[in-house]
Amino acid sequence: MRSRTSLRPGAPVWLAERLAAARQRRFVGRDDERALFQAALGETGSPVAVLYVYGPGGVGKTALLMELGRTAGERGLPAVRLDARDVEASPSGFLRGLRAALALGKETSPLEALARWPRGVVLLDTYEALAPLDAWLREVFLPQLPERVLVVIAGRTPPAPAWRTDPGWQDLVRTIPLRNLRPDESRAYLAAQGVPEGAHAAALAFTRGHPLALSLVADLLRRGVAPADLNPAEQPDVVRVLVEQFVEHPPSPTHRAALEACAHTRVTTEALLAEVFGAAAPALFA
Repeated sequence: MRSRTSLRPGAPVWLAERLAAARQRRFVGRDDERALFQAALGETGSPVAVLYVYGPGGVGKTALLMELGRTAGERGLPAVRLDARDVEASPSGFLRGLRAALALGKETSPLEALARWPRGVVLLDTYEALAPLDAWLREVFLPQLPERVLVVIAGRTPPAPAWRTDPGWQDLVRTIPLRNLRPDESRAYLAAQGVPEGAHAAALAFTRGHPLALSLVADLLRRGVAPADLNPAEQPDVVRVLVEQFVEHPPSPTHRAALEACAHTRVTTEALLAEVFGAAAPALFA
């Protein structure tokens, strides 16, 4: 997570530095989440071993993880981020991905490397892609980490019941549901994006503080779209991107089929789904 730092006049500025700086300037809100992270990071023998962040697509989970990694870096602590989309969902595949993220040689154990950290952070993004490994990670991998390594998990779905019912994990996990930005946070984000204050009300009415929607709308407004045109009928491309985020990676082919069935009806009920899917309807409707 550390980037090269140009301290000397005339030293080259790396693109990674510019990207990190731009992301930091545009990151707003999430004060409670950052405070919890900093408290867990600052305590020796902290009772918190895992922070589990979850929320729908586009709500800002990846941005939060990047910000937490930057915070760790400011403290001089190592942080490694692993996106589960780039990892084979098997124990060996996960270890290979972590080894690569840590820039280790093929013969070096990532667990041994993490054990040498005096304090550090492991950030697991897109955790829903690791659903087949959830039990292995919880029961085998994570218990092998030293307590001075804080793990932050981010995914679309809440933690499996075992995280909350296991007597051991109950005291070690903090669950954080990530929601839309508050109105004041949304306005701060729009201001950071260079959106005139006069357009903020229309942007908030259209996005309701959803971070991805705010980003898309800010881009439209910077390109000259009138605030009065911020509505679904006038901005189908924005709606398309948001819908793709919301329905990406359904839990099963049956869930996707249920979503497709819903698209053909103005009002979807459990009874309607039962006509198509039978006994599976209650779970699908939920």
